[in-house]
Amino acid sequence: GKALVLCAGDRDLPTLLAYLATLRLGHAVAFLPASHEILSAYQPEFVVPAPGSGTGLTDLGYRPAGEPIAGTTVFQRTSQPAGEIYRDLALLLGTSGSTGSPKTVRLSYSGLAGNTAAVLRALCITAAECSPTTLPVTHAYGLSVLNSPLLAGAGVVLGDRSPLSLATWDRLVRSGATSFAAVPTTYAAFGPAHVSLMGRSKIRTMTQSGARLGDDRTMRLVRMMDETGGRVLGTYGQTEATSRI
Repeated sequence: GKALVLCAGDRDLPTLLAYLATLRLGHAVAFLPASHEILSAYQPEFVVPAPGSGTGLTDLGYRPAGEPIAGTTVFQRTSQPAGEIYRDLALLLGTSGSTGSPKTVRLSYSGLAGNTAAVLRALCITAAECSPTTLPVTHAYGLSVLNSPLLAGAGVVLGDRSPLSLATWDRLVRSGATSFAAVPTTYAAFGPAHVSLMGRSKIRTMTQSGARLGDDRTMRLVRMMDETGGRVLGTYGQTEATSRI
């Protein structure tokens, strides 16, 4: 039957493989922490812990489901499944929790696929692109940065460091990344070193979501990208709309 697979990691190979495999097999993914409270409330059939974690899951009613995958062990419930899952459910994503009470949005396969294709068209993403994971994939914006390039057959650069880390930027330059996605607080913290590394990179598209960037900072980015023939695109993140609009 249809299973709920809880992915507790972020921007690591085992988590992304589990996410893609789960969707391909017709199951549902929940990007949530593997805490006692979450496991009791959602009762997932499988748990893919973050790399290096997973201790304690056996005490919560889970057992290793088989050999490790990409270095991470998948765990399966030892008791019977909690119940049937709606057949069109593909993904459970947490909201930003701006009301002080974070909630989970239910997303369908068609909604996820439709938004992924729409972002691909709007941003003109092609197979020649190379997209870095500068944001958590556990949230709509970061997951969209992964989904649309994959649909286009583009390259993806995995990394879990801060988007402001100079080590991250060095990696972006060396990997030939062509885009950069961030929230306003990241762009506000850009310094001379970031601007210098940007000039050495192949980045030609910068996107922003999460909150309003502001006119002055937007125009500063626009002028910087104009020097390299690039572009700045502002989007609006909305988990209920599957990703961003």
